[in-house]
Amino acid sequence: METYQPLRDENTVVQQQPHFDPQHQQFVVPQQQPYMIYNPHVIPQPVYMYPPMATPNNTPVTSTTIIENPMDAERMKQDENNSLLFLVLGFFIGICWIVSYILYRNSPSSVARRNAKIGLILFVSILVITLASFGFFFVFFFLSLKSAFVL
Repeated sequence: METYQPLRDENTVVQQQPHFDPQHQQFVVPQQQPYMIYNPHVIPQPVYMYPPMATPNNTPVTSTTIIENPMDAERMKQDENNSLLFLVLGFFIGICWIVSYILYRNSPSSVARRNAKIGLILFVSILVITLASFGFFFVFFFLSLKSAFVL
């Protein structure tokens, strides 16, 4: 008659219990061995190495990094300074805000574009305030003239 043996596979780890070894007359605690879970049914896939691509004239394709031109950096700094100048001048001469917007709305500098947008917003808001002021002035002026001549 056979004794029962539990089914085991590679992924099952069975810990052995401490037992008494009669030959050495001592109690033995088995050392647990490190184990790795390994599935023998999974086969690692090979790694393929491809040669670099070539263009029609057989020159290898390489990636390029765009390095900022120092002239562009100088132009951006000049645009920032000029747009700030137009922004400040606009408080004294309002048309400078429109000129700033026209000149610097497509500038490569984000600061110059921001200053141009601020100038446009300021120009439109001052224009609206001015037109509203003149509108109220003319309405009150004509109402006061009308009331002055009515007996």
